[in-house]
Amino acid sequence: MFLLTAMTLAHAGPCDAKVASIEGTPREKLTTLYAEVVDCDPRAAESSFKAFVRASGDVDTLVDLSLKAIELEQYQPVWDMLEQLTDREARRKVAERVGGLCQDQVGVLPFLQGGYFAANERAFAMWSQAYDTCSSEALTDWMREKISDPPTRTYDDRYNSLLDAFVGRLGEKALGPLERAAVAASERGGPFTSILEKMLEAVRPPGIGAELSDDRKRMLADAYVRVGTGGVRPEQAAAVADRLYQQGFKDRAASLLKVVYGDRVQADGRLLYGVASVEHCGGEAVVHLTSVYEPSRRWTIQPEIDAPVRAFKKRLKCETSAPWDVHVTRSPVANVAEVAAHGEEIARIYSDRNLVVRVREEKPLELQ
Repeated sequence: MFLLTAMTLAHAGPCDAKVASIEGTPREKLTTLYAEVVDCDPRAAESSFKAFVRASGDVDTLVDLSLKAIELEQYQPVWDMLEQLTDREARRKVAERVGGLCQDQVGVLPFLQGGYFAANERAFAMWSQAYDTCSSEALTDWMREKISDPPTRTYDDRYNSLLDAFVGRLGEKALGPLERAAVAASERGGPFTSILEKMLEAVRPPGIGAELSDDRKRMLADAYVRVGTGGVRPEQAAAVADRLYQQGFKDRAASLLKVVYGDRVQADGRLLYGVASVEHCGGEAVVHLTSVYEPSRRWTIQPEIDAPVRAFKKRLKCETSAPWDVHVTRSPVANVAEVAAHGEEIARIYSDRNLVVRVREEKPLELQ
């Protein structure tokens, strides 16, 4: 203990003097001074790094200082440094230039890799440009490995920043790893939705408002289908199908129906829906209830079912020019008992409006 204390005291004077001289040291000599402080006392160097940053004053000096700290394996203060800079442009330039030297400068590659684990989430996001400008294939392989191992929570800032960097780095070539990441995220309750969104960004061309080409749309649709059929949970396959439908790939969306609703497929392979069309006027309402069988070819049946269910024979004597309301079960149902329950639910809605309601069961309809 005495020996350790004596050594500490022996270093305290020279180190304190060097730290005290930071503010008055010319910019071009700050990196040399920093290296001397590290050699004198690494802990003093880490605690005084903010003072070195304040004294730097320009991007060139900040880059030189960062690279020297990285070379000397003083990673933590460099990871934290960008949060200290109020100038966003300076932050961007420092990150870009440090990352661009990942193959030439000692320590930059392990610095970038280590930041994923040791930097706080905000700091890690600020270094994202460094991952764009580092051209090392070793970094690409490392990012691919980490992307394929998503966290176990539905959103994670650090992982999302890595996704951004990975997509920015590889563009459409990121789709394959993202597919596998989505399936893995499904298995462990991870950021499935974030990964689906990054798949869209991976095929999106640069430029504000740029439209996806047909080829890129098909590429994305193929990738989404592989995710949807890759063993993800039914509700997540439904989220994939919704995206396909919204992007105009209605048939591809429908191809996931039996994945999403596998427990509701009828014996003949079709899906069953309950549909209620309601005529109402003069204080009365008739709920025309029918079972609709659909051969698993449509993600939604509403556009094709409105006209036929409004064509059932009128049962009320009063007249109204308004089209009948149409209510389709939110998803396929397991059996006709659930169709009947749907009719009762719709009947209660109109009863609550103080209408006299009766339910009439109509013949089943079959879509081709």
